[in-house]
This record gives sequence, structure tokens and C-alpha cells, in this order.
Amino acid sequence: MTTTPVRSRKVRKILRLEARAGRLLTRYERFLDRAVRAKAQAHAALDEASLLEFALTGTQLGELRRMRGAGGPRRAAARLNSDYDPIGVRRPSMDEPRPNKVQKILHLEGKAATWRAEYESTLARIAPLKHKAQQCDQEAKALKVTLTPYELSQLRRARSGV
Repeated sequence: MTTTPVRSRKVRKILRLEARAGRLLTRYERFLDRAVRAKAQAHAALDEASLLEFALTGTQLGELRRMRGAGGPRRAAARLNSDYDPIGVRRPSMDEPRPNKVQKILHLEGKAATWRAEYESTLARIAPLKHKAQQCDQEAKALKVTLTPYELSQLRRARSGV
């Protein structure tokens, strides 16, 4: 029966720290990949929306801007007070149907905003993982400096799987 050699405390601690750092970095990379995919989806949706926006006619473009809420605070306040613009021409209400292209652009912009929010929240969640992995790695390096030659050989053997 082959018995595994008893490793020193320092060597065991270095191996534990390195293993933990590896696990944390693996999780970090997996979450980062998910975040980058969300960002790419957001950019694709915004690209499609901008292509559709370039194809809009003047009235459709005006409708899109109105639905986005463009026009500044004074016009927004005036919109809240009446259905009429300053010239006196009746403005369409929110219940009236919008052109399909305008609906699609607004839908794409909404999806893009959702994906951007997912990207940002994922980045905020994974930042501590990377820092913790770097901390474990530095602890292992600091401990490695204090090893005796015999402990270094134990560490090498443990890493090689012997």
C-alpha cells in the first residue's frame, strides 16, 4: 500500500491557497463571459435599432422622438397639461397606435437597456472574486518565500502529482 507523504503545514496551506485562487478565477472568468455576452447582445440590439431609425420618415422620426420623451423639460410639462402643442394642433395620445418601426425601435432599446443593466450588475458582483483570488495568490507567494529546501521539494512533488 502506497502512503502519501505527510506534507508540512506551510506546503498544505500554499496548495490550499493556490487551489482556492484557481477556483475563484474560474468563477470570475465564467461570470465575465456571461457579462460580455450581455453587452454584445445590447450592442447588437442598439445597432439594429439605429439601422431602423435611419429608415424612418420625418413623421415617424418625430413620433419616435416624442415617445422617447425628447424635447426638454418645458415641453414635457406642457405635454402633461394638455393634448395640444403650442401651435394648437392636436397631438396624438399615448393610446393611439404607433408605427411598427417605432415600436420595434423602442422595444430594441428597452432590451438593450436590460442587457446593459445585467452587464453592469455582473461586473459589480464579480470584482470581489478577482481581488480575492489575487489576495490568495499573494498569500501563497509570501508563504512560499519562507519555505525550506525540503518543503520546496515537497511543494514541487505535490504540484507534479507525485
